[in-house]
Amino acid sequence: KVVMGVFVIWTLGSVISAIAITAQVADQAMLAAGNACCWELYPTFQFTCISTRDPHHEDSVFGESFVISLGYIILGIFTLPLCFMKLGENMFVQGITFISLTVIYLFWTAYLITKPFDGDRVPAFGNSARAIGFILFNFAYVVYGPAWINEKEPGVHIENTMWAATVVGALVFIIPCMISAYTLDLSSGEDLLTALTESSIPVAVQVMAFLYPLLDVVASIPVFCIVMRYNLVEAKMCSERWANIWSIVLPWILAVPFYGGNNINAIVAWVGIIGAGPLNFIVPPIIFLASMGALKCASRNVTTESLDLDSGEEKKNLVYTKKSEAFVKAASEIETAEKVSAAAPPNSTY
Repeated sequence: KVVMGVFVIWTLGSVISAIAITAQVADQAMLAAGNACCWELYPTFQFTCISTRDPHHEDSVFGESFVISLGYIILGIFTLPLCFMKLGENMFVQGITFISLTVIYLFWTAYLITKPFDGDRVPAFGNSARAIGFILFNFAYVVYGPAWINEKEPGVHIENTMWAATVVGALVFIIPCMISAYTLDLSSGEDLLTALTESSIPVAVQVMAFLYPLLDVVASIPVFCIVMRYNLVEAKMCSERWANIWSIVLPWILAVPFYGGNNINAIVAWVGIIGAGPLNFIVPPIIFLASMGALKCASRNVTTESLDLDSGEEKKNLVYTKKSEAFVKAASEIETAEKVSAAAPPNSTY
């Protein structure tokens, strides 16, 4: 229950950050096109539109105010229906995302290498404590493995797929991000997407920066919500109706106060350290080592007895033990699961 509780909190933080970041960039795109509008909830209650951006505002074009922006509303219209689907039904969205992001990464890299490099911007040693949370946050996909394995096609090789995804993901993060750190001034604390949407950046690059969250982060929001719903239901923590509320409705409500300013950077950093680390890099190895130790213990407890099987005087030696039978059955079920059709009911718990 403790692990499941941490998982729910971490996934909730992931959804909130994805919603806030995408809505912020969508509003920046509308501001670049002319006007960005919102319904301000705090400190004043009013509908407002802006045509210029305050240079003191970092991520949100509306500053520190609590708002429901037009970008937030548009994002909800396109994303919420996907959150109520199954994981396998979202594959067409993931395919479109992968192809589109490949084009964007190549375009960004081609642009950034044309700018002058400043080696002082990336020292060999520095204060990178906050970066640890972001790194863990972006590579924390281990907990989603069981849900994917359950719904994948029977012929898909698990290890090859996981290695390919990890290597490609690492290269995508390292190459464009390192080049941007050398060529762009990010000392004010703004993220890369915000830096690529400034007025001094070419329009084509700004368009790519606006499209990136709409293609990448939007595709991840349904995955977060679906996997969270799967686990809540399968762990019998609540009914499917309440699981939909916890995994879909609640994140969209909590994203409103985190939208303002650059508050989302704090939640990404802390959620990455507190939740992503233990869930993805500590708990799974502990479970694996514990299961291997139990298997070895069971094998040592196997006993051989001679039983009369009522077949005349014939006797057969049977190897049996309740522990070994349980583990053999579990191993058989795991082997069978590899061959089962992806149409099996979703089960994403450990």
